[in-house]
Amino acid sequence: MLRLLRRVLWVGVVAGLAPVAGAFTLLGPLATWQTALLSYDLNMPLTGTLGPMNLGSEYRWNVPTVYYGFTSDFLNYFGERGAEEVDKAFAMLNTLPSFAGTASKTNIANYPMSSMRVNHRAQALGLTDVKSFVLQSMMFQLGAGDPTRFVYCIRNRYILGACPPIYYHVIKRNFDPQTLQYSSYINGDLWTYVNIIDSCEINKATLFPEPVDPMALLGYRHAPVTSQIAMVPGGFWTTFTQDDIAALWYMYRKDNYNVENIPPGVTGGTNFFGANGSPWSIPPWYLTNGYATNITSGTNAFIEPGLRGGVSKVTFTRVDYDSLLGAFFTPVTNIYTENVIYNGQQISQGVQRILALPDIIIDAADLQGGDTLDGIVTAGFAGTAWDNNQDITTGSTTEGPGVIAPPSGGSTLLLTLNNVGPIWGNQWPQFLSEADAIQPSQNLLWGSFDGSTNEPVVYPIGTSIEALEASVLGR
Repeated sequence: MLRLLRRVLWVGVVAGLAPVAGAFTLLGPLATWQTALLSYDLNMPLTGTLGPMNLGSEYRWNVPTVYYGFTSDFLNYFGERGAEEVDKAFAMLNTLPSFAGTASKTNIANYPMSSMRVNHRAQALGLTDVKSFVLQSMMFQLGAGDPTRFVYCIRNRYILGACPPIYYHVIKRNFDPQTLQYSSYINGDLWTYVNIIDSCEINKATLFPEPVDPMALLGYRHAPVTSQIAMVPGGFWTTFTQDDIAALWYMYRKDNYNVENIPPGVTGGTNFFGANGSPWSIPPWYLTNGYATNITSGTNAFIEPGLRGGVSKVTFTRVDYDSLLGAFFTPVTNIYTENVIYNGQQISQGVQRILALPDIIIDAADLQGGDTLDGIVTAGFAGTAWDNNQDITTGSTTEGPGVIAPPSGGSTLLLTLNNVGPIWGNQWPQFLSEADAIQPSQNLLWGSFDGSTNEPVVYPIGTSIEALEASVLGR
């Protein structure tokens, strides 16, 4: 009996040491084959023009510091408390480790496979957590995709002769961080697809992946932060999952080299080959050896484009921003050093960015559009510059790789949260009162909450949780 017990314990220990199956998905601008016919226009509003990328086609930031601020419209609606919740989302991103290279894979195992929790009081009221929403939005803007949407996806749809039948090619866009092979796992759960919705009349194919295990709760059990199906009312993220870290590790590790343009608005900074503080200039030995093919002209010359590794870590910094005047209270100059490999030489060059606007601005506005729009838009992104760099080496611009370039020339990346407020649905000629509204639950209610017993904060700031509950009960 004792021998059997030891054997069972040993098997349990070995199973505990076994690598956990997981994978990650990369995000980028829609490729030419990612058409509305294949339902790539059905992504959520935050990724509506983005699709899954193959290995080596990732998009990423190649600046180490990104600045964000708030408009007066956001502060008027959400108050400083709402801004603090957004700060918490960026603070979570700032706690991410630096990704140096292959050894950084060990960082992945330090994170859980599950992160979503539910505040049931907030769920009953239909509240969407501001911090969690912004956190997920920024993961997309870092280049990490939604594996629950793209673990399987349609690559081709074609008809031979009469319709039906209709034929499809299905591919995977989910990758194992250990082997970099295609994977069907998401944070340890095996996924498949069981249906493709299509018809000769609809002429639009939609594939729905789902987990094999019914106890996976349709993907909620081990959903990564990038999973849009897991962003339910009352839900909030506690940390990043293993698959989230795997995506960021793959893109931003220092030994992941891509030929990239330098971001717009960057000029020469500190000269690390000469006296500190002087304008950057290419060292004489570099010019005399014939390496000047990709050197920009002028006093502040630098290598452009070049073979660049990942920046290892992106740090987000809040700045004061006067949205009425469209300017900083204090201008920001960001000076940093980057390593560029050119003609077999690693060159350290100092560069600088002078920012007239934050890289990211958080805003609030009514996004419901005109009378022809019958959907509910939670939020929207505008002004993002996803720059495909493949044309540098191949002359074509199919899938990436590319960079998520900081805006320039007076533009910025704008994340706007819909502040239209509660919405009820009615239909003529019946269901025309509040009591018989088609959607009796309130929508687009923003809140802040966690796993504590503290009552949720409801926005607009000053909205009473008791008043909201009285409204729900009174209906």
